Amino acid sequence: VFAVGAMATALALTVRSIYGLFLLCGDLVFVIIFPQLLCVVHLNFTNTYGSLCGYIVGVVLRICGGESLLALDPAIKYPYYEEATGLQLFPFRAFAMLCSFLTIILVSLLLKCQHC
Repeated sequence: VFAVGAMATALALTVRSIYGLFLLCGDLVFVIIFPQLLCVVHLNFTNTYGSLCGYIVGVVLRICGGESLLALDPAIKYPYYEEATGLQLFPFRAFAMLCSFLTIILVSLLLKCQHC
């Protein structure tokens, strides 16, 4: 709890605008929480292991896409990446969300089939 609180405080102090922090939080909700909420509400076969794997995949793909607000350079240069400006023109946030969603489904199905 203290570590997460310290990270949140450091993030709030380093971000230069409240609007940027708002966009970053909305982006993280879209990439991480939306696929999990969708699976919990509409797909009864998903489980905790799929959710954890989907969370990890979503966070890794989102962070590797870079974030100009936090001065994080992209580790993954998706298609249509502009070297001159450093912009990702590919919709990598939606891609990370879809990968997270598919990971939740696939891991849940794989683990369900192993228990049959």
